[in-house]
Amino acid sequence: MRGLIKACIIYPVWANVLMFAILAFGLFSLSEMNTSFFPEVPARSISISVRYAGTSPEEIEQAVILPIENNLRGLAGIERTTSSSRENSGSVRIEVSDAYDPQEVYDEVRVAIDRIAFPAGAERPVVQLQQFRARAVMVAVYGDGDLWSIKERGQQFRDELLLHDDVSQVSLTGVPRREISVELSPEKLRRFNLTFDDVRTALSRANVDITGGAVQTPRERLMIRAYGRRNTAREIGDIVVRADENHLLRVHDIASVVEKWEEESSRQYYNGHRALMVRVEKTIDEDIVAVAQAVRDQVGDFSQRHGEVSLSVVSDATVPLRQRIGLLVRNGVIGFFLVLLVLGLFLNGRLSFWVAVGIPISFAGMFIIANIWGITINVISIMGMIIVIGILVDDAIVVAESVYQKHEEGLPPFQAAVEGVLDVALPVTTAVLTTILAFLPFFFLQGRMGSFIYQLALVVIGAISFSLVESFFVLPAHLAHSKGLEPQVRVSALRRHFDCAYAFVKERVYGPLLMWTLQNKVLLTALCGAYILLTLGLIQGKHVEFSAFPYTPRDDATLSVTMPTGTRTAVTDSVLAVVEQRIWQKNEEIRRKRPDSSSVIESIQRSAGAHEGSLFIEFLPEPHRGIPSFEIQRRLRDAVGDIPGSRELSFQSGRWGRAVSISVRSNDHAQLQRTRDLLVERLEEYPELTDVGDTDEEGGREIRVELLPLAHAAGITLQDLATQVRHAFHGDEVQRFQRGEDEIRLFVRYGDAHRSSLADLETMELRGKDGVVYPLHTLATVRIERGVLAIQHLDGRRELRVEADMTDPEASVSTMIERLQREVIPPVAAAVGDVQISFEGRERQNRIFMDSLAGSYPFALLGIFLLLVVVFRSPLQACIIVCMIPLGMLGAVWGHYIHGYMISRFSIFGGIALAGVIVNDSIVFIDRINKNLKRGMPVFEATYEAGQSRLRPILLTTLTTVAGMAPLLLETSRQARFLVPMAVSISYGLLFSSLFILFLVPVFFLTLNKLRWRIARLSHPDATKESVEPAVREIEAEREVFFHE
Repeated sequence: MRGLIKACIIYPVWANVLMFAILAFGLFSLSEMNTSFFPEVPARSISISVRYAGTSPEEIEQAVILPIENNLRGLAGIERTTSSSRENSGSVRIEVSDAYDPQEVYDEVRVAIDRIAFPAGAERPVVQLQQFRARAVMVAVYGDGDLWSIKERGQQFRDELLLHDDVSQVSLTGVPRREISVELSPEKLRRFNLTFDDVRTALSRANVDITGGAVQTPRERLMIRAYGRRNTAREIGDIVVRADENHLLRVHDIASVVEKWEEESSRQYYNGHRALMVRVEKTIDEDIVAVAQAVRDQVGDFSQRHGEVSLSVVSDATVPLRQRIGLLVRNGVIGFFLVLLVLGLFLNGRLSFWVAVGIPISFAGMFIIANIWGITINVISIMGMIIVIGILVDDAIVVAESVYQKHEEGLPPFQAAVEGVLDVALPVTTAVLTTILAFLPFFFLQGRMGSFIYQLALVVIGAISFSLVESFFVLPAHLAHSKGLEPQVRVSALRRHFDCAYAFVKERVYGPLLMWTLQNKVLLTALCGAYILLTLGLIQGKHVEFSAFPYTPRDDATLSVTMPTGTRTAVTDSVLAVVEQRIWQKNEEIRRKRPDSSSVIESIQRSAGAHEGSLFIEFLPEPHRGIPSFEIQRRLRDAVGDIPGSRELSFQSGRWGRAVSISVRSNDHAQLQRTRDLLVERLEEYPELTDVGDTDEEGGREIRVELLPLAHAAGITLQDLATQVRHAFHGDEVQRFQRGEDEIRLFVRYGDAHRSSLADLETMELRGKDGVVYPLHTLATVRIERGVLAIQHLDGRRELRVEADMTDPEASVSTMIERLQREVIPPVAAAVGDVQISFEGRERQNRIFMDSLAGSYPFALLGIFLLLVVVFRSPLQACIIVCMIPLGMLGAVWGHYIHGYMISRFSIFGGIALAGVIVNDSIVFIDRINKNLKRGMPVFEATYEAGQSRLRPILLTTLTTVAGMAPLLLETSRQARFLVPMAVSISYGLLFSSLFILFLVPVFFLTLNKLRWRIARLSHPDATKESVEPAVREIEAEREVFFHE
């Protein structure tokens, strides 16, 4: 490496070519990088769905879900399975282990599913390897016209969007399927002596297009085709059911044929108008900003051309993305100039300029690596850039100061550059490698966030790697061939004042304090112990709490309403309409009291289903709102009040799900319900929790039928009875055919007037094997019972969950869960016996994260320790350096206490990053002591001089890193709230650790030296304090080797 460094210094064009090549390729790579909100990683899940019409959840569980789970059991690569059995359908979700290729697991799953013999009435299972899709924009298409016209305009808007090069994933939601219903009456069936099968057969045989071969004439081949497909209600009504010599009996003679939306379809509204939603997503290869801009342009153009409908962008993921990226970039730029300011204060202007040049070069190199790795510009990667701004100049500072010092000692610029670089090459390289080792655990973290947080580490590692290259091969050449090493002739007054201030601090403050601490080592060690105990007291006393996912205010909220199972969609919709009206009234009340008279609610999107519905409420953005979102939610909830007939009403805000989610698993349904009741009862005792509920929703009322002896005598089986009843009341799906882009389903069923009461069921006529018609009440008994809405499984066992939210959204969820684990779970588990109870949701993600951190971070620390042992050839000196890491992390706790933040995952990420930075300053200090000892200085003087000489670079590296973080540290915006704890950890951890490095490292070094000296004197009474140091012993060993050579 010496030769290459000399070559770059002698031939500066080499260094310039390297610099411009990195800059050029870096700018090109930056232009190729896409933008996204969070880092994008491929999905690692497989879904299986099976539709089995006319079946209950219990039937789905027995006939579909259990066979699937049994066949999946034992397959390699499956981390966990969850399933849901609902009326008419079942679904299974498979999470693929990180150690396996999802495609290979998918192939194995397909083979396992193909082995299953599903019931005859079940549709073919759909097995999908989930593809990455990120929501980009949601557009509401609404108006006062009918749903059909809105649907046509929505489809037209979708088709025009798909013509854009930047858009590939567009879907419509809130559009029910169309169906043609042939609605029979018992009287006409009886009059014409027809059955459901007669009508079904006539429709299925007549409503077809058939190819009948070809006629081979001498001249040409003529295809024989029969076109009988009808695709409208009127055409289907003309189909002949039966014919005799005098009359053709058509469908419209015996039935009412209507085309309509499917029964019990969901409904969507936007600000009170019937609407559908156009959902635009992006793939992993697309740029979210380009997608969103294309959608917004199309919305404006389409609205001008079609005034009968209105289009509004109700959700744009790029809005918070732009806000957060703009915020981080702004803070990063401010941090960059603060770093330049600090450099300019501590170094002369020319020297600080060449040191700062390394920042854009390092960033350009990082962009090359990031683009190759497929990283996007997102909030995580930008956070890594902010972290690394101050760290980048650390090695350049040490190299530049070393070169400058060599020149001051009398060496010419070229030789000073070479000797200066080589003199610090080992500690600088070691510092970079330890920082890389400190960030390596990011690549092994698991869980949802662990899947993408590695991008932060990759950004930092890429930047500091190129910074090392720049410091060794570009910076020395610039220093040697410029005026950077020449003293400035004209010195500004600010510079003179700062130099005087620094000299005062060094000679009159730090020097005496260092001397005092070296003479009072026991007292300083005691103060260090008191600091540790006091910090642990902050944590133990809950003055600083932990919350993996602290509350982050949002500009929207979702109000969910659950009605009793079985409630019709129209009823649920009417309830939601009342709730929406009350919310608008409360908004008007708040608006009148505001000085600017602005509305705090911008829009409300209403969605109503069979017994569940929600209101998605968008608030005025935070800078203009002036009211916390949770306070608005509280006022709205008070305004809504109790909704008669509803089962549950709750606000949901945030991306992390419910605060508390307790999973209960057992195949004994009675035990599950008993456990649920106990947990709900105990959780409701805690005032800190609100909206306590469970996922075991009571099913709708069911009519259960059992055969009487007469049915057996008539030759009617339970399957015969169920089939005839299902055809009459649910409908017999005769066909599905395509009309344009709509799939139309053709049903035969009773009309509404003949299937709307229990009496209609009991008097329904069924035909026996003997051809006799019997009323149903003579063949079977009918009773009403509650059914099951859904059956959930987790890893093959029945599961339900008890969930709750925090009354105070800013309170620590982790502290609450610790209490529940200690006070609630043990007595409940003891009372119910063989039931598995565990925390899911947020807590499971946190548990996975902490377990992976505990498994990877010790290896990083071990790697740092071993590297330091190799470099310093002393395990004890390596221990001194490593001991600074926990002391710095305790300083991060004080930072959270001062700023009022809870310790979160991002705080931990900052702590991991902090370890590498702390080690760098310690390496520089210890390395200086060893070099002083090799020069023949006594131990005490060598230690004291190291503190004096290393004060400037340690202060400089600390202040540049803190300066890079300072804008984000002081940011109060909501968009930066979740990232600020990381800046707090790094900034305060580094400030505290720098104090310990400047005072405690020399104390530990002298204490260790004294211990070594006393041990050595036991065997060598003439041993000196200098002779026991590894650095001094190396000199003697080197002399002996050279002498023999």
